[in-house]
Amino acid sequence: MRNTATLLVSFALLLTLAFALQNNSNLRQLRVEVQRLQDTIANEKSRIAVLRVDYANITRISRLENLAERFLPSLRVAKTRQVRVLEAQDRSEEMRAAEEPKNAREAALSYETIK
Repeated sequence: MRNTATLLVSFALLLTLAFALQNNSNLRQLRVEVQRLQDTIANEKSRIAVLRVDYANITRISRLENLAERFLPSLRVAKTRQVRVLEAQDRSEEMRAAEEPKNAREAALSYETIK
């Protein structure tokens, strides 16, 4: 009886040891994966920082003005009156489209009209 109990305890101890070793190797693999992901994140953050600097340089107003003067010499600066007139025209077209009867729009999409 004592030998059987000792055998069962030894077997349980071996199973526990195997389980602990398996978890330890899984934990090591997970730590390696986490480190790899952290390195990737750090690399991407540095690339994003470089892209932000590039974007800030490309969209710098003085640079854009110099390019416009150099490559678009015939381009004139829009007067605010011109911009307001264009905005008013766009709004009036939007209002006309909104006032258009709904049934006319639905009829255009109906199956009978397509036939």
